[in-house]
Amino acid sequence: MLSNSFWFREVSVFAIVGVVATLTHTIIAMGVIYFFSTLATPANIIGYLSALPISYYGHSRFSFRKPMSYPAFLRFIYFNTWLFGGVAGLSVLCDFFYMPPYLGVIIVIGIMPAISYLVHKFVTFKNSQYCD
Repeated sequence: MLSNSFWFREVSVFAIVGVVATLTHTIIAMGVIYFFSTLATPANIIGYLSALPISYYGHSRFSFRKPMSYPAFLRFIYFNTWLFGGVAGLSVLCDFFYMPPYLGVIIVIGIMPAISYLVHKFVTFKNSQYCD
């Protein structure tokens, strides 16, 4: 059983990395909407893809303290493809219900980080060795 301080540290660092990646996603997505007058779907896709490299590096190195490796990178990309589907699906749903595009971005960035933590904690980085 992991100690509470270990869990707290991991979740805190995951949150910090997530905030940086989410801010990247948000700034890019909002910029795409502002400059190109797009709907939430293309804006969220571009924002999400822009934040992906920040997310992999930060979560591998700092959140879970696992060495960056090709197998881990492939797992990260594989599961983020599914998470990306969640982003796209939520965005399409927001567009379908004629929600304002900015609200569509807020909904996506509110839901996806929790799902992402669970997937990466228990699947993507589960079997890698720790590094310090």
